[in-house]
Amino acid sequence: SEFNDGAAHWAVPAVNFSYADKYGNYGLTPAGVLPIRSTQTNPLLPSDFTNGATWTGFYNCSQMNKLFNPAKMYVAAANSKLTDNAPVYISKYYEPFSRTERIREMLLGTNNYNVRDAQYMQNDYLSAYARTNIKAILPIFEQYFYLFDKRERTAFSYLKNWDYISTPSSVATAIYNVFLERCMYNIFRDELGDRLYNEYVSTSSLPLNKFLELCNNPNDEWFDNVKT
Repeated sequence: SEFNDGAAHWAVPAVNFSYADKYGNYGLTPAGVLPIRSTQTNPLLPSDFTNGATWTGFYNCSQMNKLFNPAKMYVAAANSKLTDNAPVYISKYYEPFSRTERIREMLLGTNNYNVRDAQYMQNDYLSAYARTNIKAILPIFEQYFYLFDKRERTAFSYLKNWDYISTPSSVATAIYNVFLERCMYNIFRDELGDRLYNEYVSTSSLPLNKFLELCNNPNDEWFDNVKT
């Protein structure tokens, strides 16, 4: 309670505080002050105050649900979105879910977490993001495998047998990252143009999150080629 009382005084930027004490308690506490916007306000765009688009007050994140000693025996937050049911607009600026997913996988892998496990986690190179993408993309490659030349079939074999560990010597890692960059370029650049595209991808979490969303929506209008 003392920790939560202190966190309630935190203002900006809104963050998630992880908590642990010598008695074995642990938790996750949202903290910060967010504007409450009128219904005429679009939080993603500049708003016209003369049309009633304004802030009507402030919301303290200390009112949001907290995690305290959950049965799963851990809490995890890695700049990812924690809830879809926030009472006010928070942000669109989240890192992909894969960060938190990988933390959860590693924590669930042992019942006796120790210093060595923490060191191992800090040096982990497995990309849960790539794993999710590849599982969605490989069936499409397999559908058109008959169109591949010899070099493309070799690249496909590397991706299919990849362990998703991104090391400097990994051929599959290089193939995947070039593919991902080219794929996002082909999806977004024709609608946005060079200037807006370069601004968009400069904040990597935005296109990475959108790309995950598009993998589950094959008929999305972003896939349209504006030249056809």
